[in-house]
Amino acid sequence: MIAHFDFFRFYNLQIIVACDAEDEVLGYCCVNNGDELCQVFVYPQYRGLGVVHQLVWKAIEFVREIGRDYLWGTALPNVKDIYIGYVERWGAKLVEETQAEDRIDGKWKGVFDISQITPDRRPELRR
Repeated sequence: MIAHFDFFRFYNLQIIVACDAEDEVLGYCCVNNGDELCQVFVYPQYRGLGVVHQLVWKAIEFVREIGRDYLWGTALPNVKDIYIGYVERWGAKLVEETQAEDRIDGKWKGVFDISQITPDRRPELRR
């Protein structure tokens, strides 16, 4: 499944790409300004295999490596609870949130304390 991750920088945007052994792109996520997970995408044929979990985990590792203990996240209202569930299961704590109806873009936004996430909570890929 995921053989490696590639990292690309475009201005303030860090793009993390999950690739298989043949360098086929499985999906990607973006971290804006070093602390905002602003997009996650996985191609349909790779959904349900844990690729999203691995990408979000890699984003958290990146944010922690540059010295940040907080991660902002945005999500459409229909996936907000799934998103919160991912990162809280790994030890993050939601410390602030703004509801979608209070934002112009219609997205929920939350900030997580990621300082308590430890490597032993890393999610596994499903086969």
